[in-house]
Amino acid sequence: MDHGGNFMAAAKAYGFDYADIIDLSTGIAPYPYPLGGIDMSGRHWRDLPQLETEQALIAAMKTHWGCDSSAGLLLAPGSGVIISLAALLRPMTTVLCPDPSYSEHKIAWAHNGHQVKPYPAGQIPQLTADTHVVITVHPGNPTGHINRPEEWDYIIDQMAERDGLLVVDEAFIDLMPELSMASRAGRKGLLVIRSFGKFYGLAGLRLGAAMGHNDDIARLQQMLGPWAVSTPALDIGLKAISDHAWADEQRQRLGQDMARLTAILTEAGFAFAGGTDLYSLINIEDAKTLHSHLAKHGIWTRIFDYNPHWMRFGLPADEDQWNRLQTALDAWRQDGN
Repeated sequence: MDHGGNFMAAAKAYGFDYADIIDLSTGIAPYPYPLGGIDMSGRHWRDLPQLETEQALIAAMKTHWGCDSSAGLLLAPGSGVIISLAALLRPMTTVLCPDPSYSEHKIAWAHNGHQVKPYPAGQIPQLTADTHVVITVHPGNPTGHINRPEEWDYIIDQMAERDGLLVVDEAFIDLMPELSMASRAGRKGLLVIRSFGKFYGLAGLRLGAAMGHNDDIARLQQMLGPWAVSTPALDIGLKAISDHAWADEQRQRLGQDMARLTAILTEAGFAFAGGTDLYSLINIEDAKTLHSHLAKHGIWTRIFDYNPHWMRFGLPADEDQWNRLQTALDAWRQDGN
């Protein structure tokens, strides 16, 4: 599936060295957590992941995220693995999935035989008698919508009564941690999925987590098997999740950069369809043409096959990238667009 990030293919298609492509197609922070001071000696690659380090990371995540003490928490090599395995937690049933949304949820549940029905993204869905699973992406991807946690309490209670499941994908919640569902994660019928790649800018690390009722976490852990997360990922994750000052600075910096990007896109005449502090979603008559124009300037963005008017812009990483984006958009306007 095309979720953005395929900049090496874009470089080849448009005649650039891949190092010269500016990848704005994803919602991954342009400022990765700094790895200086983390020992990446040969032991990190030779030794199996240690239980003590895994338990320390789990404890740090539960504390930092405000996870209920009764909840279980497991680690995985990326949140995508958890999204796929979650579809095995319940017998075949009707699954309500937001539309539009991150497509891997729908794909996973449909692939495992469930009947997936859409509901409008940003709304609390109406349940029918045959509904035993509800998916929400919180905040939404790609629109950025979000509901307050208490708005989901009725759904959680209903899922608990039906032995169902509310799956909450919080890949972007680090931008607004006060709205996380983590404090509810010990309740039956709720599974909260977290990503380490977006906010921490470490998507290549492949580290994700799930919080939920101990029965569901135990089943997921059994499916994952031992040593699911690498030794380097455990060590880097533990240092990063414990660095609260860096997280506060990251939120402030991303907010400032998004204000700058919003101003640039507004000046270019674009309307906005949503977004977060990690990406902006614009609405334009012909997104494909603008996408191609920017690609010819070595700037890779994300367009959507299900909506020809949407385009996603991530944040540039440095002044050179900001200037190249401004130059490409100025050229777009000068061409009469």
